[in-house]
Amino acid sequence: MNKRGISNILVVILLIALVLVAVSVFWFVIRRLISESTSGLDIGQLTISLRITDAYVYEGLSDVYVKVRRNPGKGDLVAIKFIFSDKIETEVITRDVSLEELDEKTYTFSLAKLNASTVVSVSIAPVVETSSGERVTGNILDTFYIKTLSQEAAPFCGNGRRCK
Repeated sequence: MNKRGISNILVVILLIALVLVAVSVFWFVIRRLISESTSGLDIGQLTISLRITDAYVYEGLSDVYVKVRRNPGKGDLVAIKFIFSDKIETEVITRDVSLEELDEKTYTFSLAKLNASTVVSVSIAPVVETSSGERVTGNILDTFYIKTLSQEAAPFCGNGRRCK
């Protein structure tokens, strides 16, 4: 009878040991996957905030103007992806930028694929540099519908003619 009691105890100890080994192996694999997938993740990628304050084209001219404001938020913003759409097609242009917090800048685009007069909207997404040096594009932060302004509103280029 005493032998039976000892074998039950040995089975329980072996089961506990197996469970501990299985949990240790599982945790090792999961921890490694998590650390590899977040190796370049930086809190700055999550706190960059951009807003389009204006977007327009001048009637009959071929450039699109987009005014972007950077709101407060840390992060190493290295570029902005501008996504132009005419409801059927899109054109993506990436511009390297040096836009500090609370700065506002107007960017001018001559679209290659789309006609400026048919572009309906523009969206922006930040491009940040991770701690490992890799460039990562964030989510689209803002979308703005493009206005068409009359040619009389177009600025002069200094020679008495409207800028083209």
